[in-house]
Amino acid sequence: MKFFNSNDEENDLFTATDLPKQPKPVKMPKQTPDNPEYWDKEEGRWDHLRITASMKRLLLISGVLLLIIGVLGIVVTFFNPYIDEASQYGYIDTVERHGSLIKTYECSLIPYKSLKDTVEPFQGDFKFSASRKLGKEIKEYRHTGTPVKIEYKIYKSAMPWRGNSKIVAVSIDSVSADSIVPPFSKKFE
Repeated sequence: MKFFNSNDEENDLFTATDLPKQPKPVKMPKQTPDNPEYWDKEEGRWDHLRITASMKRLLLISGVLLLIIGVLGIVVTFFNPYIDEASQYGYIDTVERHGSLIKTYECSLIPYKSLKDTVEPFQGDFKFSASRKLGKEIKEYRHTGTPVKIEYKIYKSAMPWRGNSKIVAVSIDSVSADSIVPPFSKKFE
């Protein structure tokens, strides 16, 4: 029994060097809607979901516009006050330091108009937040009986670095009680 034939060596496919070359596949030109054959071609099941270059451009532009609108919305909502200049007169009642990472002062003021108004009932203290520097200054007016003028800004939401309140004090100044409410004239007596 002979397993090896001398003729098999010559016909061995693994050692042969003159293998026929495979022809390259023919590339079909990409058809455009201008070509009538484009419309005769049968559409595949998922061809309608294929993203074209113009669709990519449109998606990119709309994504950038949404990002810009979102950033502007965040800036307007959290960083831009909707009441810029406001003031309140009264007496400082409490000053407390709050915050675990960012320390701010949470204060309350008894409004002067609530003390002098006999028609409307007392509606509560005026609560506001203050920065560390301003909070120390406000703390000096607590329990002194000195009327003060607080200038503040109102934001749409509270942020940790501004304090727990939407109302943030900007400055404090002492005033005389006579300048807050004008004295009654003699014709009202």
